[in-house]
Amino acid sequence: MHKLSVHLVVYNSEKYLPYCLEALHNQSFKDFSVLIIDNYSNDQTISVIEDFLKNPMHKFLEERTVIIKNAKNIGFAPAHNQAIQWTKSELICMMNPDILMDYDYFKHCIEFLDQHPTTAAVSGALFQWDFNQCISNESDASLTEYGKTDRIDTLGLTLTRKHKILELNQAPVKDHPYEVFGVSGALPLYQRNALQAVKVPLFEKSFKIYLNQAKPKLYEYFDTDFFCYKEDVDLAYRLRLFGFSAYTVPKARAWHDRTARANSASTIKNRRAKSA
Repeated sequence: MHKLSVHLVVYNSEKYLPYCLEALHNQSFKDFSVLIIDNYSNDQTISVIEDFLKNPMHKFLEERTVIIKNAKNIGFAPAHNQAIQWTKSELICMMNPDILMDYDYFKHCIEFLDQHPTTAAVSGALFQWDFNQCISNESDASLTEYGKTDRIDTLGLTLTRKHKILELNQAPVKDHPYEVFGVSGALPLYQRNALQAVKVPLFEKSFKIYLNQAKPKLYEYFDTDFFCYKEDVDLAYRLRLFGFSAYTVPKARAWHDRTARANSASTIKNRRAKSA
């Protein structure tokens, strides 16, 4: 069994996958497996993944990757719950397809967790990825270098006095790990034992049926009521309530094309566009 299980949930993600998978394949830390869950994509997502893995140059990744095809789009949170149920690794990385990781991303995060085993979650310094630069330079061999910026996407989650959760994206990047309220759901690493401590039973039919079960069969790690967006905030709260900590590890660097990014001028419009 591998030390780390990487869970990649995809839905109509074809444009990102060649970059995302290449960065995953090139990680310096090698003791990981990959579980890809497709949420019923209707573009070329599956073909792109299969073609990438068939390439002899990507044999390393092909040998440790499993692809699951859901019969409908069940959402980001439920799909990641599936992945956690189906894997047994000590550590879990929940990965978005619109992420480009630095070569040593896993290495730096896991070195920190090995030295701080009571920490529940870590994430690196995530910067904004200008994906359009990749598209405009398709003929170039070093595609993964295009679009990388030094603009901060997130350095973790912070809690205000009014209990509003904000992305840390205004403060300067520190040169050492530091504690945060929680980590963003874009590219977090979790200790499985921490997730097991805060999981809750999944009530599939009724509370009465659940009470009649000697042991619940399924659990939620992410709250499936969220479908997608803010499930990472809810999980951060539960980990905190159980006494766990979360850290940002700045040496671990990645780039994120956050398509739902909001700014001060569009926060209200962005919020209204999201599901209640």
